[in-house]
Amino acid sequence: MVFCEFTEWYDPGMPKFGIPTLGWLTSILLSLVTLFVFGSLQNYGPDSVVQQFHQAAAERNQAKVQELVDPDFDSAATQELWALTVGLMASGRTEYAITNHQRKANQEVIVVRYRFPNGELRTLLWGVDRKGGSWVIDTRQTTLAARYLLFSHP
Repeated sequence: MVFCEFTEWYDPGMPKFGIPTLGWLTSILLSLVTLFVFGSLQNYGPDSVVQQFHQAAAERNQAKVQELVDPDFDSAATQELWALTVGLMASGRTEYAITNHQRKANQEVIVVRYRFPNGELRTLLWGVDRKGGSWVIDTRQTTLAARYLLFSHP
């Protein structure tokens, strides 16, 4: 036996497996679990619904929007919000970013900032509600905010 300063007595004949191997296996398992959790939750939540709506508008994919909105796609509010968002995203040069959000129970208000090609910045509040276990955009509330915030000039 050899005296080792930090571990008291250490037997050089001990196998080099054991704790280090267990540590590696544990860290690999934890990494896999983390990747699975973040991967499965990537398209979940109110922020994701707003991003998916913008992506669908950029691709002009109305079918994708059906499950993201309330009331349904045929409602006047949803049609107006769809036309507005398609118009914003049509040039491909309008940038948007989610800058903030406030949550109350089953509702969330998401603040989206738009940067237009001329450098102008505008902000729009998106109302998102949790209904039946999933998040949907409240197009009535969001359309009213859009009328005021995007088209009124200070």
